[in-house]
Amino acid sequence: MKMSVTYDYKDRSAVITGGAKGIGLATAKRFHASGAKVSLWDMDESRLNEVKDTFPDNIDIQVVDVTNWDSVNAAAENSLKSIGGADILVNSAGIAGPNFKTWEYPVEEWLKVVDIDLNGTFLCCRALVPFMRENKYGRIVNIVSDGGKYNKATYDCFFEKNVKATDGETVSYTHLRAHETRHDLVCRLLLEK
Repeated sequence: MKMSVTYDYKDRSAVITGGAKGIGLATAKRFHASGAKVSLWDMDESRLNEVKDTFPDNIDIQVVDVTNWDSVNAAAENSLKSIGGADILVNSAGIAGPNFKTWEYPVEEWLKVVDIDLNGTFLCCRALVPFMRENKYGRIVNIVSDGGKYNKATYDCFFEKNVKATDGETVSYTHLRAHETRHDLVCRLLLEK
């Protein structure tokens, strides 16, 4: 017998980065179906507009560059006004980057991966945690691959080392924030398989 888990987020609001596709979009649909007010953040404005129409009623969309503080801060202010808060933050925005050996890896591509995967997570938390603290409630989910969890000697392509490096830092960041905010917020780490 297949059982479906249901949640009641009727009085909650959720911000989901990378919300225009993949895990971010699936997460947003689940929160929305569970009654949450949802704000999707993504860089792809046309994709955001497409997926907005797939929800049964209105959701908030924000075109955001998670690597840019002004963009993140403006999106946070707009989302707080539009959905009335930010009880939940799901950091789903991320990229894997190209596959090169270390000595051939383009520096600008490396910096792009670190900027989106690690700095983007920090900036989104930085923008929304003050609201969560003020309201004495918050949940943060940082989505990464399991590359940051395991030190596999079999990783021999740089793609996996690159993902492992940024995911490992995001895992560390999540653990630090969980200790820092333990009385005010709950930080969760979700490892996709």
